[in-house]
Amino acid sequence: MTLKITRPWTLWLAVAIAAAVGAGCSRSAGPEKDKKAIQEQEEELPVAKEEVEAFNLSSFSDDGQKRWEVLGKSADLAAELIALSDITATAYGQETNVTVTAREGTFNRQARDIELRDDVRAVTTEGTTLTTETMNWNNEKQTAMTDDWTTVTRDNMVVQGQGAVGYAQLKKVRFQKQVQVDMQPATRITCAGPLVVDYERNHARFHRRVHVQDPRGEIWADRMDVRMNPKTRKLSEIQCWGHVLIQRESQQSKSQRAVYRQRDGKITLIGHPRIVFYPEQAKDAG
Repeated sequence: MTLKITRPWTLWLAVAIAAAVGAGCSRSAGPEKDKKAIQEQEEELPVAKEEVEAFNLSSFSDDGQKRWEVLGKSADLAAELIALSDITATAYGQETNVTVTAREGTFNRQARDIELRDDVRAVTTEGTTLTTETMNWNNEKQTAMTDDWTTVTRDNMVVQGQGAVGYAQLKKVRFQKQVQVDMQPATRITCAGPLVVDYERNHARFHRRVHVQDPRGEIWADRMDVRMNPKTRKLSEIQCWGHVLIQRESQQSKSQRAVYRQRDGKITLIGHPRIVFYPEQAKDAG
């Protein structure tokens, strides 16, 4: 671990005091003159100033590879908790780097943790973008966590939710609650949460009150797994568990489990399947 400071830092206080009252003043001048002299001295005392210094902290692995780096500005580099502004933090991985920016934050010198605040934005070299208002980086666990509303965008998918935890260069993100996912061209999935998105494996798992809205129909379930095509980044498969309800035009189906594969456009119902057909709706649609 090395601490790099771009130029010598100081915390200085410059005070200018007026020249002492000249000798030879007689007592006959009285306390009024002495009071005036004291007031003049007080008026000439300047305000203490703090010099803002550049902050650069880097961490290296045993083989000399840079693991992460934090850049920013601070007025007190000697403090245990260093208040920073204009922060840029970068985590270096074997295949992916993540750069996080924020307007302000606090760096814990001992734990090497950092708290980011105000307009937090994380961008990976693989094209993932995360935005939120606050973020806490845990150096020991190598995780980024926030309780605020979070948006993650990658390829043709936008995920939003209240609270999130990011792992390993944001290759996996867990959204805590009130989740909404929009996928091109026109698919929306919501759930009460949590939702775990594994971008490396092109997989997402939704929990509690899952609802899929698509021009081809709607699906409700207790839990749902979604797989994306690694080449096209489009929806390839959906598997549902628990109280599965599917509504498609003039028919409705219920089952304990359902599997939908995009390549053949078919849905397989498993576990006491039941299908209800509504001819009136089919007639109206025609």
